[in-house]
Amino acid sequence: MRVYLLNLHSPKFSSYIKGIGKENIKCKYMSKAYSGKTMAIAISDEYKVSVDVEEAICRSAEALDYYLDKFRSFRIMCCETKLSQETFYKCWTAMESFFKFKGQGFHSDKDFELDIDNEMVVKNDKVLAHITYLQLKNSLIALCTAKKIAKEQVNVICKGWDEKL
Repeated sequence: MRVYLLNLHSPKFSSYIKGIGKENIKCKYMSKAYSGKTMAIAISDEYKVSVDVEEAICRSAEALDYYLDKFRSFRIMCCETKLSQETFYKCWTAMESFFKFKGQGFHSDKDFELDIDNEMVVKNDKVLAHITYLQLKNSLIALCTAKKIAKEQVNVICKGWDEKL
């Protein structure tokens, strides 16, 4: 599996996209996400994958409480009572990547449980999907797949950044 992280503000952005398209013309599965100046593209030849990326900014305690209240329709397992910034971003990216994995939008049913510690999405004790997190500087990436994958199985390729992510 490959994950490309592109700087949307790079003057070479268009050429990066064209190059990625040519390199992966025969790939079977592809997903993309944007946040701030980052674009993430996940590509797999073997299994369905979806991706979400979020540039982490410090959220107020009120915003975190609002998130817990608004999305009470699904359960966050193995999680502290008050969300930390890290757990908030893990929940958010997992939820977004899972919606893409299901092929539905943000308004799809939220009748599932996020098991953050075990990195999976569960419904009625059945595993629906696995989540793999990649932390790069101030961005968190969540990959959603039907099969559990290790971080070491993911080749992260950065394009358009002056510094190493």
